[in-house]
Amino acid sequence: MKTKLLIVLLVLTSMFAQAKEVRTFDKLRQGDSFTLKVTVSDGAVGHNSIWDFDQAQKLEVQFDVLSVDKDSVRFGIKPANWFAHFQDKDQYDPNPYSLFKVYNYYDSYFFSRYANGESIFYLFRDNNVILSASIKDGRVSTNFLPIPEESGIFTRDRKRWYSDLLQITTGVKIIGGGGIPKDLTLDFEAVLRTAAQGFFHNWIEKSRKGNLMPWFVDLRDPVTTQNTQTPTFVQIVSASFDLQPNVRLIYTSSKDIPEDRIFITNNDERIRPKKKPSDGSYTFEFFLPSPKRMEINGILLDLTPDDSIKIEYNTVENGYLFTGRGSANSAYTNQIVKFYKEEKELQNSGELWKITQQQIDDFFDKGKAKHQTLLQTYGKEMNAYWIRSAELSYNYWYLSEKVNMHNAITQQNIGDLMKPMPLQYQIDWTSKEFGCIFPASDYLYQPYTYGKFLDSYYSYKAWQTNDDVLTGMRYLQEHIPKYYFADAIFWGYPRFYLTSETLKYLMTGFHLEDSQREYDDFLRKCAEPGLRTSITSMHEQVEKVEPGANIKDLNLAIQNYIPLKNASDSYIVLLVDEGLTESFNLQLKNPYKESDKENDYLRDKITPCVITSESRKSLFEKNNNAQEYITFVSDDKLRDYYDKVITRKGCYIIMRSDGTILDRVLGNYNDSGILILSVIEEDIQKQKNQSTASGGILVPIILSSLFSVILTFFIVRLVIQRRERTKRHISELELKAIRAQMNPHFTFNALGSIQNLINQKKDKEANDYLVNFAKLLRLVLSTSEKRLITLSEEIEQLELYLRLEQLRVPFRYTIDIDESIDVENEEIPGMLIQPIVENAVKHGVVPKGGGHIKLTFTMTGQVLYVTVTDTGNGYVVPEDTTKTGFGLQAIRERLKLLNKELKLEIGLQIENIETDRKITGCMVTISIPV
Repeated sequence: MKTKLLIVLLVLTSMFAQAKEVRTFDKLRQGDSFTLKVTVSDGAVGHNSIWDFDQAQKLEVQFDVLSVDKDSVRFGIKPANWFAHFQDKDQYDPNPYSLFKVYNYYDSYFFSRYANGESIFYLFRDNNVILSASIKDGRVSTNFLPIPEESGIFTRDRKRWYSDLLQITTGVKIIGGGGIPKDLTLDFEAVLRTAAQGFFHNWIEKSRKGNLMPWFVDLRDPVTTQNTQTPTFVQIVSASFDLQPNVRLIYTSSKDIPEDRIFITNNDERIRPKKKPSDGSYTFEFFLPSPKRMEINGILLDLTPDDSIKIEYNTVENGYLFTGRGSANSAYTNQIVKFYKEEKELQNSGELWKITQQQIDDFFDKGKAKHQTLLQTYGKEMNAYWIRSAELSYNYWYLSEKVNMHNAITQQNIGDLMKPMPLQYQIDWTSKEFGCIFPASDYLYQPYTYGKFLDSYYSYKAWQTNDDVLTGMRYLQEHIPKYYFADAIFWGYPRFYLTSETLKYLMTGFHLEDSQREYDDFLRKCAEPGLRTSITSMHEQVEKVEPGANIKDLNLAIQNYIPLKNASDSYIVLLVDEGLTESFNLQLKNPYKESDKENDYLRDKITPCVITSESRKSLFEKNNNAQEYITFVSDDKLRDYYDKVITRKGCYIIMRSDGTILDRVLGNYNDSGILILSVIEEDIQKQKNQSTASGGILVPIILSSLFSVILTFFIVRLVIQRRERTKRHISELELKAIRAQMNPHFTFNALGSIQNLINQKKDKEANDYLVNFAKLLRLVLSTSEKRLITLSEEIEQLELYLRLEQLRVPFRYTIDIDESIDVENEEIPGMLIQPIVENAVKHGVVPKGGGHIKLTFTMTGQVLYVTVTDTGNGYVVPEDTTKTGFGLQAIRERLKLLNKELKLEIGLQIENIETDRKITGCMVTISIPV
C-alpha cells in the first residue's frame, strides 16, 4: 500500500513539474499565454534604456496560443495597454530636471473608454487577430480577420491606432505651456510584427544553444535609432507558465526573526525562499519583469532584473549591509527613508506662528544635504532608473512638507479672511522642486514619497474649498465625500491612487455594503492592474469577516482559544491586539439603560475573549478581573490572525457562539461597550421577531401545505407514469432505427470488401469471404431484434468480422479475455463494439497496409472494460465535424440513448498512443456497467 501511495505521489509530482517548467518556443502548447511589453522610440531621437519612460511609447500585448503544429505556432492577439510620453523634436530638452517642459502624454489605463463606453481595445475580441510564427526561425505573419466594425468610412482600426494626445507641462501648476490635444497614431501591425519576430527569433536561437526563454530582447540597430515608432526593446511581463528566475537574493536575518516570517512582500504576494543553507542564510530566486520595490522584514528592496544581492545583518552596527550587483539601489533607499521617517515635521514642532523662515530653510537644507550625500555615496553603483526614483523621492518629500505646512496654517485660519498667510508658509509654485515633476507618470519610477505628496495636495485642495461660503464643506475630510471629491478634481494615476486609498479605509472600518457603490464605481473606471488588484484582494479578505460569515471558516491558529460551540444561544466579543496596554478595560455597559437589570441580562449572554501576546502578560499580573478573559498566546499565532483577518487596530468582532459574525465595531477600547451591547441586543430582538412571526402562522401553513402536497403527489404521479411509458416507447423506436441503420452500414462495407477481392482476381479469397460473410450475416440478423446479447455472441461476431477483413488486408489480431468474466452470462448491447473494431481496421491498419489490432476484455467491480488498440496513425479530430463517419457517429448516438433508457453510464474514451513523442496508434475504451 505504501509503495502504491509513493508511486502516486511521484507521478503527481512529475505532472506538476512538467506543468510548471520553463518553456522553449517549440514546447508551447495550446492554452499557454504570455504578455510582452514593447518599447517604441518616439519624439526626439536618443531613447536608449528599457526602463526609461521618456521619449517612448510602450505597448503591452497578450499572446494566447491557439494551436501548435510541427512548423508553426498560432497566437490570438489581445492588446492590454498603450502608453506614450515624449517631447516633440523642436521642444526636446534632455535634462530631466528642467522646469515646465511640455510633454505629449497618453495612457490607456486612464483613458481607456470611448464615448460609447467601449474599451479602447474592444475590437480585439474572439481571437480575430491571429499571428503565426515559424518554429524554425520565428518569422511571423498576421491575419486581421474581417469584422463589421471596420466596414464603414469613419471606423476604428485594429491595424492603425488613433487617440487624442494630451499636451501637459511639468510641474503642479500650468505655467506658460500645454495646449490643445494632438493626434496620436501608431502602426500597430508593423510594430507587432517587428517586435514579435525579433523576440521569437532570439528565443529560438537561445533554445538551440541550450538556453531558456529570454526575459528581454534588444532590437536596436543603426536604423531603429534614426526612426521613430520603431520597436527598440521587447520584454516578457508575465506568463501562464514559470519563467526563468532573473533575480537572486541571499538574506541573513537577525536571530529574533522567526523562520515563518522570512518572505519577500511584493504587494499582496509573498515570495518564499527556495532554500536555507546551514549558515542560516535564505536564498530567493524569482522572475522580475521590471524594476520593483519590495520588502523583507521592514527592509526595502529596490530590485532590477539581473540583480544578485546579499543582505547580512551586522551585529556591530545593528543594521543590514547590502553587497552584490544592484545592492546600491536598496542601500540608498533604506538610508533616505530612515531620514524621512525620523525627521520631525515642522508643523508638529510647536506653535506655527513662531517658526521663522531660517528654521524652515534649515529644515529643507538638511533634507537636501542628506539626499545629496547618500547619492554621492551610492550613486555610482545605482542604475539610471533608481537614481531617477531617488531624485523624485526627494522632490516629492520637499513638496509634501511645503504643502503640509501651508495646510496647517490654512486650517488654523479657516473662516478668518483677515489673517494673511505668513510669508514663510506661502508656496512658490515656480521653484525647481515644483517645476520638474510630472505626477501623471512619475509613479512609474516608484518615488517613496509620492503617495504622501498626493495626500497633502488633496488636503490643500479640500481646505481651499472649505474656506468659501458657496463651497464650504468641512466634511470633505470624511472618507466617502473624499472619494467623490478626489474622483471629480484629479485625473490619471493620482485620481485612482487617492480613491483606492479611500476605499481601503472604508472597507476595513465599515461594512462592505456601506462602500459597495464606491467599490463598483472604482472597478468600472480604473483599468490600472496594480490598483485594481490591491482593491479586489482586500475586498475578498474583508468579506471573510463580514456579518453573516463564520469565523470557523478562517481556520485561525487561535481558534481553540475562542469559546466557540455548535449552538448559537450566546455571544462572543473577540479582540485581538498584540500591543494591548495595561489601561485596557472592557466596559460592557450601556449608561442609557433605565436599570442595571437590562445590562446584566445582556452581559450574562456575552463571553469576552481578548487575545494578546505572551510578552504582555506581566502588564496584567495585578489586574485579576482583566485576566479572566485575556488569553496570552505566542506571536506566531497572532501573525496568523493578522495574515487572515484584515481589520483596523482596536476592532472588536462580535459573533454568536457558533462563530457567525454579527459585526465589527471600531472605537476606543474603553468606550466600545455601548456599540457592542446595541449590536447584540438588536440580534436578540431580531431572532425573537422571527420566532414570533413563524409561530403565529405555522399551523395554518402546515395544514395547507400538507393538503397541497398530497394532491400534487397524485397528480404528478399520474403524469409521470404516462410520460415514462411514452419515453420508453420512443427510446425503443430510436434504438431500433439506429440498429436498422448500422446493419446495412456493416453490410455495405462487407460487400465492398468482396467487390474489391473480385476486382483483384482473388476468387478463392472472395469465395471464403462470402462463406464467412454469410455466417456473420446470419448471426447479426438473429441478434438484431435483441436489445442485449451475450458477450460470447458479440465476441463470435467480432472474430468472424476480423477474419473477413484479414482476407482483404494482411494484419494480426488478438483477443484477450479476463478469466473472471463469464462470457456466456454477461450481456451487453449488440453491435456495440463492432463499429469500433471496424474503425481500427479502416483507419488504423489499412492505411499502413498491415499492423496489429488487440481486443482486451477486463472486469473491474461491476464494470466491463473493452479496449480496442491498433498500430495506425492515431485519431485526428476532423475540422468538419459533419464528416466523422457513420460508425463512430452511430455508436455515440446509441450510447446516449442506451444511457438514457437503461439509466447506465456507458463511457467512450479515445486517445492516441505516443512513443518517443510520436503517435504510434490509437486506443478506444468502452466501459459498460453489467
